Amino acid sequence: MQKNTLYAVLGLSPQILTETLYALIHLDEPFIPDEIHVLTTSKGYDICKLAFFKENGGWFHRFCKDYQLPTIKFDLDHIHIIENETVLDDIRSHSDNSAVANQITQHIREFTQNPNSCLHVSIAGGRKTMGFYAGYALSMFGRSQDRLSHVLVESRYEGHPNFFYPTPYTDIIRSRDGQEIYDVSQAKIELAFLPFITMRSALPTRFLDEETSFEEMVNYLQKRVFSPRLIISTKDCSLQIGEDIVKLTPANFVFYYWLTKRIKEGKANIELPFENEPNAEYADEYRLCIHEALREIVDMDRTLLALENGMDKDFIRDRKTQIKRALTAVLGVNHEHFIVHRHKRQQILKLNAEQISYV
Repeated sequence: MQKNTLYAVLGLSPQILTETLYALIHLDEPFIPDEIHVLTTSKGYDICKLAFFKENGGWFHRFCKDYQLPTIKFDLDHIHIIENETVLDDIRSHSDNSAVANQITQHIREFTQNPNSCLHVSIAGGRKTMGFYAGYALSMFGRSQDRLSHVLVESRYEGHPNFFYPTPYTDIIRSRDGQEIYDVSQAKIELAFLPFITMRSALPTRFLDEETSFEEMVNYLQKRVFSPRLIISTKDCSLQIGEDIVKLTPANFVFYYWLTKRIKEGKANIELPFENEPNAEYADEYRLCIHEALREIVDMDRTLLALENGMDKDFIRDRKTQIKRALTAVLGVNHEHFIVHRHKRQQILKLNAEQISYV
């Protein structure tokens, strides 16, 4: 790889960064970043500035000198402050959380654009939501070479204000209560690597090249990746969902076929007719679907008789109930993706056109 990048979310404990660096350079295959980027609050920025870049030599430069590391690009321009119209000193609201999610998403998208780069994401610092968003964003954009981790520090050193990393020489600090002294060179630190599922190959090019909100990314993946495909078989009036086969009666199958066809054609959801006001247009569409959906001659006389004056609400309700019963018998609780839902008077199949195919 031509470029290694370390990206870390931090709160008010800047030492997490140097602890992570220490663990990375002591791996069996050391990871030495070419550059480091940090996301934190305005308070975190001030603390990082004092801890890492004070005039007489901060902890970051001391660490690089102690371990004779090559030049790493890391300065105040690489510490990004969370913004939501203005810079934030903490994450307090739903709006603030959305802003954090979007910033992290855009950072990781940018850091993974170069195919000859490797990104290591640390989620050890900051609010728990920051770590969640960083891990989730890496699942969205990450490649096989990228890594996700949490640093593990020996308890007596963890969070200690005077401990930033194990030194390669003896260095003494006092315990928090002042009753003991510790040699920081003996501190134990390791990384917990967190496996993640990469969904990058499921993303269209526009998501890889353009700024997209975290919520939009999640909604897209939910619809395109995690919703199972539906295969409608006109041969035997069945629905195939994954490995499961759901058989329907001809009348119910044609009804389901009709609803999926409307989705494919970009038509609006059907609405439940009012009492004594059957819908003639719906009945006409259903009759056309009988000829498309049923490959063999099937006795539909009773169904056609029921539609003689149009499609009424009882006809729709009966089809919905029977289809739900058939789906539940095979899929159990997983039927929710495929049953016909009701929203006010609308009757909705929560499927998109890409999920539906016919054989």
